[in-house]
Amino acid sequence: MGGYERDTTPALQRLAADEQGRYFDQCLSHGRYTRVSSSSMLTGTYPSRHQIGYGNQAIPSSITTVAERFQDQSYRTGLISDNLFVSGALGLDRGFDKSACLMPSSLSDLPGTVLQHVGVKSLIEYLVGLRKHSAGFTTDLTKHSRTHLIDSVATEWLSSFESEEPFFLYIHNDQTHRPYTPPLPYRDEFLDNTDLSAEDASETAFRIHDELVDIVANGCDLTEDEWDALYAMYDATLRYVDEWLGEFVEYIQNGPFGETIVVVTSDHGEFFGEHGLLAHKWILDDVLLNVPLVTHGLDVETEGVVQHSDIMATLLGVAGADTDGIQGVDLRHENREYAIAQDHQTNAPETLVSYDADVSIPRLSTTERSVIHDGEYKLRLDGNSQELYRLPDETTDVSAEYPEAHERLADELTEWLESEGQSIDGTARGEFSDDMRSHLADLGYMENELPEDERA
Repeated sequence: MGGYERDTTPALQRLAADEQGRYFDQCLSHGRYTRVSSSSMLTGTYPSRHQIGYGNQAIPSSITTVAERFQDQSYRTGLISDNLFVSGALGLDRGFDKSACLMPSSLSDLPGTVLQHVGVKSLIEYLVGLRKHSAGFTTDLTKHSRTHLIDSVATEWLSSFESEEPFFLYIHNDQTHRPYTPPLPYRDEFLDNTDLSAEDASETAFRIHDELVDIVANGCDLTEDEWDALYAMYDATLRYVDEWLGEFVEYIQNGPFGETIVVVTSDHGEFFGEHGLLAHKWILDDVLLNVPLVTHGLDVETEGVVQHSDIMATLLGVAGADTDGIQGVDLRHENREYAIAQDHQTNAPETLVSYDADVSIPRLSTTERSVIHDGEYKLRLDGNSQELYRLPDETTDVSAEYPEAHERLADELTEWLESEGQSIDGTARGEFSDDMRSHLADLGYMENELPEDERA
């Protein structure tokens, strides 16, 4: 999918190719990392409106969530996540009848977390299948996939719904997040063209995860074997999740649920050496923002750029729900003129300076920034600085070459920031225990994703 040479997502491709399927190749996330992007998905609003990443640590009560809107239409609602940034810690469970966060804050909490949501039988199945669905018997939580648990919770909840009862189920599967640790049977899926063993490749990818900032600070100078290991482990996690996705969608389509709309997307992308970067910490580049989006059963003919808030506006429109305050467009009736993404995190350069980095990263910033994207051009606003790119190139400022495009997008962005880009009044703090912060740090979170007083 998307022109990639490896067959990592056959199930997703089948879903898109079906007569009721649709692949959107210009879906732009509202932000570059989970906490911001998922908050935009579940509220249908932009970062500067909900203020996650701008000082708020939880969704303000003045914002009506997408789930609350479905709930008002008598939909059954459920949230299943294995990421603490998509949970009640940020208030993102508001409006869900059922909510399960399957990321335990410590190893000792794992049995209790599982038992709370899926019961003894599923816990036993999970433990027995650790080598099939996870990295085997290890005390390192970051090496354990929770996809099997997600499936157990989802199928149990769905089976409790009455026949053709309308429901909104939101699942966040974090398996493809770094560190890239596919389950044992998948580790050698994409190692055919290397001399690396599955064990060596896994250990190499995990070491790169642990040393990521240091590696970036020193020019991202990885060997061919290291790149091979990183790609192989990431692609293997994609293949594993894709296989689960295909089986889960088949379960829904063959179940007694009536016509069900399926939406598959990502909250952000990943750098694999572009601009000398790894992961998704740094800049508002399309490598991070242009994410896959596949729908099935959603009758829309829109062209051009779309955003997650549009999908939510459209789904709510189908349900007959209130969309007042949603900042997306109903794709059944309207095309989006441009997409906007935002970033308020400013301490990435400080992180690199702490490593005495002698490397220049283009567009790394210490100020709030926004980008506006119309599918052909992209304007970046960084403090008082502006640069225009003609896509797909995001390295060359072409403002002088295309002054009309620059002026048009600059005017659009300025007007938007002064209206739709304004915040909702009210502040809110999230609920993160010390164990939660520690576990998130193990996953590479926290350095740039919480205010200073909440970092590990």
